[in-house]
Amino acid sequence: MERVAQDDATVLFDMVEGLLREKLFHSAEIVGGILLSRASVSQHAGLHAEALSMFADALKGRGEHKRATAYYKQSLLHRQLQKEIASSPGSAFMSPPPPPRPASAGVGGSSQQQQQQQQQPPPQEQQPYTSWADRRRDRSGLRGGGVAQAGGAGSGVDRTANLTTSQVWATSS
Repeated sequence: MERVAQDDATVLFDMVEGLLREKLFHSAEIVGGILLSRASVSQHAGLHAEALSMFADALKGRGEHKRATAYYKQSLLHRQLQKEIASSPGSAFMSPPPPPRPASAGVGGSSQQQQQQQQQPPPQEQQPYTSWADRRRDRSGLRGGGVAQAGGAGSGVDRTANLTTSQVWATSS
């Protein structure tokens, strides 16, 4: 079920990005609102921050600058909170538990096979994405080595990642 929810969120991200590119801001706002309500997005701070930023892009395109600024601020706060949690000493205790392992296929297997399975370390999980741009680079095979080009609304470029709180507050006046 988790895989289906993740794919749904990916489709919604792509839809919002395409709608913003085509300057269909009203539709992007509607789909962006649905995207923000997805549990798979809201549970991950990086993806939620990127969804907030895309939703703000749609609002800005419609001319709702005050609302857009509020969503940009939320996005920035999510990013700052994520960095603070990751750097805190107790962050290892706050991470979600690993997913349960599937049961072995054979119930009546030999005890030697069971001992080997117990001695094997758990498989390494992929690090969570910090932003939608990371996810896009990974899908295109550029993770870690790709260069993002700055672009307009919906280009996948994170415009709030390098802003300070004072810069965001200055844009609201």
